[in-house]
Amino acid sequence: MESKLEIQQALHGYSDGHRKLASSFRLSKDTERQILILSDLSGPGGNDQFDPYITGYPVESGDYYALARTWPAPEMGRPGCVWTHTLLIGLDLLSHLNHPEILLSLFQRPSLEAGFNDYSKALILPSDAASESAPDTMWGGVLIHALYGGTSPYTVLPVKRYSAAEIPFLSVWRLQWPGLRKSFTFCTGVRSQRSLDGEVFHLQGALLRDVRRVDRGTVPLTVIEIPSPNCVHEEWVYTALAAYIGVDNSLMDFFEDVGYRLPGDTTLFRPIVQTYSILNRGRPSTVVNELILYTAKEFPEPDAGRDYKRAFLVENVAGLPEMDLIKGLALTETYASFNVHVLQMRQRAAAFWASEEQAWGLLVWLLTESHNPLGEQAILGLTEAMPTVRLQNALASSPEVLVGIIRREPRFASEESLWRDPSKQSIAAKALLACREELAGQRDEIITAALKAKADPIHPSLFDVFGPVAVESVLNWMNEFPAREIPNGLQIGLSSRSKEMLNWLESHPSAYRETVSSILKMINLDVVANSPILSTALKRFFEEPNFDNVSISVAAKVLQSSFGAATPESVDLAAIAFDVVYHAAAASCLPDDAWYGLLRFLPSSNWWQDWDRCERLRKGIAERFRTEHWPVKGLVGITKDDRVFAEIIDELRQWYSGRRVLAAAAELIDDNSHRALMLSE
Repeated sequence: MESKLEIQQALHGYSDGHRKLASSFRLSKDTERQILILSDLSGPGGNDQFDPYITGYPVESGDYYALARTWPAPEMGRPGCVWTHTLLIGLDLLSHLNHPEILLSLFQRPSLEAGFNDYSKALILPSDAASESAPDTMWGGVLIHALYGGTSPYTVLPVKRYSAAEIPFLSVWRLQWPGLRKSFTFCTGVRSQRSLDGEVFHLQGALLRDVRRVDRGTVPLTVIEIPSPNCVHEEWVYTALAAYIGVDNSLMDFFEDVGYRLPGDTTLFRPIVQTYSILNRGRPSTVVNELILYTAKEFPEPDAGRDYKRAFLVENVAGLPEMDLIKGLALTETYASFNVHVLQMRQRAAAFWASEEQAWGLLVWLLTESHNPLGEQAILGLTEAMPTVRLQNALASSPEVLVGIIRREPRFASEESLWRDPSKQSIAAKALLACREELAGQRDEIITAALKAKADPIHPSLFDVFGPVAVESVLNWMNEFPAREIPNGLQIGLSSRSKEMLNWLESHPSAYRETVSSILKMINLDVVANSPILSTALKRFFEEPNFDNVSISVAAKVLQSSFGAATPESVDLAAIAFDVVYHAAAASCLPDDAWYGLLRFLPSSNWWQDWDRCERLRKGIAERFRTEHWPVKGLVGITKDDRVFAEIIDELRQWYSGRRVLAAAAELIDDNSHRALMLSE
């Protein structure tokens, strides 16, 4: 098993051409080809001697990072020959390599006399102790600024000798998080512009005479000049410089903590170092707000800096309080700089329900603050994941909280638990009223939930919330199980919508009898007495003789309304209801409240006959015809009982006006028996 401290190696040099001479393990073809190319001389000019130089780059397979030293090989006799010893460092080891300069001790210049056997086995990394090399204090600031703060991330350092670039370049390489370190490319000695897979090396050292040739490529480079002693840098440069020269390694600790979530992008170095500075000042909430403002300034477009935003504001690699992050994002005026999908506000807010008190507090806070579209997404996430039991908290909160919840999550309006507390039903109804447009599609479910919970909100009522169309939902629910009772408040609301109830009856000819009777009892007949729909519904209801209490009650109501009206339609309604009421009175089954409702329309009889309700009813019918309240053509159909009809004729015959009615009615009918009865003395 390979040790974490093992480093594989390979040797390249001249043998009938530049080729691999030895290696400690088998490489893939692509990796072999890549290392072969980059182990050759770094540009033209093979006759002159040069300092050994170092090259660093990621290998093709992605499993290793290559660090190579190249020496001139004049002993080979062929111009331009070199020896290159390549160390292949595993990525796990690379991530924790705090002093890369110790790798220099592993390089060995080969010789033909000694052979190449030493390059055929893995090496062991020496102890990663502090380096004895003196830190570079000359180039750090300008190197950092050129690489990470200039117009081009590709930088050239002019040097008198290649060796002068080793410590600066290794210090820059050390001062990186793992993701950047494993993708960074550098070479301390180039004669022409070097590249890997078409990408120019990030950092190149060149002799003064070669700088112009290196800078001649198609990609613009930043050529570093000798720094001024009084050079003033930005805050992030000073922060990075302190770590570069080893004065303060806390930035390196920060990179180790957060770097595993950061990509190898040099353009992120500056904002991440500045973020480190921001994170080390002030309280968490203050830090969060400053971080959000800085992020928006640095990456003003929603999709810019996506990796940075995801790392610090979503995955929260800095370990800031998640609550402060959500609140800060929900209120920031710079929300346009953030992609709501990248920030995952909905999912993150929903996760707070792991602690219900925390989630509820956040939801209430957001609903009572002037939040931005990011905050709206957080509210949606919280309401979508909110447990139903929290509805009671919503009912006890301010109205704007309940309205806010229902508006964003209408399913709660159809929860029975919303309606179970009688003292809170009006609050719930007011919340529905405030967002009824959003709830229109759930009308039936909401009304059903309220009715199941026996809710009876009055101010406002469900009819105030949904308008006349609520009548259909209520009646449908009532007809589903006819034994159900409608609360008093809703009955009052229905009675003011008699036309809608009649329309429902017309469109539901097979409605249960109990439903029809309940509707007929609630209908305000004074409003719909002239409607042909009412007559149709009543005829259907009374088409079979039925003298139960419900039928008697409905018939008494209809007859009472008919007595109070003076229209052709009123006599038709009376004809439908009269027999039921009359026979109930004859059987002493007419309820007192129904009788007293009729009594004010009935003429008095002799004092010894006032007890006879049937006689009073006959006199009432006769009076309506003889006083011309009802048209005479309705006389024949007023009852189906011939005996009762004859008695009504007798009542009319006692009055001159009644006899006139009989004569007029006789001319209008074809029934000889009835005509004879009317005209007989």
